[in-house]
Amino acid sequence: HGFLAGLWLAPFAVGASSDLFKNHPDWLLKNPDGSPIRTLSIENWGGDVYTLDPTIHDVQKWLTDLFRKVTHKWGYDYVKIDFLYMGAHGTQYSQPVSSGQAYRMGLNAIRKGVGHRKFILGCGAPMGISVGFVDGMRIGPDVEASWNGVLPAVAAAANRYYYHNKIWFDDPDCLVVRDPLTIDQARVWASIVSLTGQMNLLSDNL
Repeated sequence: HGFLAGLWLAPFAVGASSDLFKNHPDWLLKNPDGSPIRTLSIENWGGDVYTLDPTIHDVQKWLTDLFRKVTHKWGYDYVKIDFLYMGAHGTQYSQPVSSGQAYRMGLNAIRKGVGHRKFILGCGAPMGISVGFVDGMRIGPDVEASWNGVLPAVAAAANRYYYHNKIWFDDPDCLVVRDPLTIDQARVWASIVSLTGQMNLLSDNL
């Protein structure tokens, strides 16, 4: 039917129950005592979550190979890469670089795997140091179908519209117009997305 396929990934995140965690503990960001840094705990990811060290050559190769497989072998046209701040989370890396430099090394490896003909959407990312590696960027928080769930995204879309179509395509998050939003509340969010010309992503069952 002419649709393009997309896939969501959190490329720097490593669940404690994963094969990657078991097979390559040496690839993880470390505390000063050498123990891996526990970055998050998310129940539906299997519990504790750790972070890849993007300055390690083998990690960069693994990221490049993974994203080449996703986009070229599996055929996905669009990848949304989330929780990207984790790549800049370390206080020390395997190489003597800043957290920003380390993060960009990871993004560079991902871009190399995807190539330049397919779309990368960044999310949960430090925006300034992501420039040049992503085609689109989430520029605000997740929206929810409630007035308080829409307002922070309205503010982000209104304040960061100037990135759009210059640095990347802005993703203000999904346009939601469903209950319990009133028709006037839904129109506010729809108007902000429309008037700023940013990406229009739909999550309601239209």
